[in-house]
Amino acid sequence: MGMLRWILIIVISTISLKSIAGGDEATLIEKEKELKVMLDSLRGAKNNLSRNAFNAEFKKTLLEVIAMEGAFAYAFDSLTSIGKVRSPDNVFRLFNWNVENDDHSQNYYCLILIQ
Repeated sequence: MGMLRWILIIVISTISLKSIAGGDEATLIEKEKELKVMLDSLRGAKNNLSRNAFNAEFKKTLLEVIAMEGAFAYAFDSLTSIGKVRSPDNVFRLFNWNVENDDHSQNYYCLILIQ
C-alpha cells in the first residue's frame, strides 16, 4: 500500500439511532474512560498488528458511544489525540484520528455524527 491513505467515513443519524442506544451523562463519562484507555493502548502499540487490533476496537466502541443519546453535546475532552470538530451550524460533528504504520505511512479515520 505504501503511502496510500485510506479514509473511513461513517455517517450516523442520531434520529435513527436514538432507538438503538440510550444514554446519559454518567454512562458517557464511563464510556469516555474506556475509549481513553483504548486510545492510549493504540498510541502505545509497537507494531501494525497491535495497532490494527486496538484501532478496530477503538473504532467499534467509538461508533457505539457516539450513537448514544447525549453524545452530540458531550465534549469527550479526555480524547486529546483525536480531532473532535463541530460544524459552525451545529448540525454535525467529526471525530477523526490517524494510525501510523510501521513504514511511517498513515491511515486516517473519520466518523461523522449528524444531529
